[in-house]
Amino acid sequence: MKTKEPDATKGIGEPPAFQTRDAAVAWFSGAAKGDAKLVAEFQQILNDSLKTQTSTLQAQANDIKRLLGDSGIQLLPSPYPGIHFNGKREVAGILVTAAFLSLGAPFWFNALKGLSNLRPMLAGRPPQPKAA
Repeated sequence: MKTKEPDATKGIGEPPAFQTRDAAVAWFSGAAKGDAKLVAEFQQILNDSLKTQTSTLQAQANDIKRLLGDSGIQLLPSPYPGIHFNGKREVAGILVTAAFLSLGAPFWFNALKGLSNLRPMLAGRPPQPKAA
């Protein structure tokens, strides 16, 4: 704006960071002391900038989509299968698995430790004679 209208924007100063377009327009409207022509031109510059950014982002998104299509990678199956439970066995299996997982790491650590201690005990036992 300063390059287009240097005389009219002489005392405006540097703009702060804005979160929304409306906040930028409100700041400029106050800084331009209500000059409707300058505010309208500022809004036009913002609109042109937004269109340029949108078209750039759209082009980048299309490039990514094309590259993924060319690579053969399918991120989501088409059609997406969803979650289906066909019977009571599947639900029971999920519940049993959840119950075992809820026992926690200390339980499983001790259970595996106990199983690993059985092996030396069984290896040291002499073979039993078979009764005829």
